Amino acid sequence: ALSALFPDIEPSTLTAAMSHSLRPHDLYLLDPRIQEIEPVYTFNASTSTFEPSATEFRKYSTLDSIVIPLHNYFAILLAQNPDAHGLPVFLFSYLTRLQLLAANYDWHAALQYHTIFFNRRAREMEMDGSFAAWSTPDPALLCTYVYPHR
Repeated sequence: ALSALFPDIEPSTLTAAMSHSLRPHDLYLLDPRIQEIEPVYTFNASTSTFEPSATEFRKYSTLDSIVIPLHNYFAILLAQNPDAHGLPVFLFSYLTRLQLLAANYDWHAALQYHTIFFNRRAREMEMDGSFAAWSTPDPALLCTYVYPHR
């Protein structure tokens, strides 16, 4: 039934969002304007993993390029969890914080914060169904990725 609410989102992407397995560098899949962008990965020899390359910064070059798909992601979470106490407040609190970070700090620093923060929240949602941490800033991430880049 959620596919009827989100007809422009591929079923596999909708499933990934509902199962909390959608990665932050794949949020563009929730934005009908830019779905044709393919992710590019670079091998990180120090961690022996493939990571999104710097093209992520081109893909998400502005706040708008993250906020629109993030709104769709949050709409999916809200539609899937209509009785989740406080969920709208948690999600809108995060959107407000992201907008303030983008307005007051270097966008790439805010994007790095968002990427790691998003991954951590997705794991929490997947493991225990908890949404509350979306509303709480992560001081360690802010100190590491954002505050040095005013």
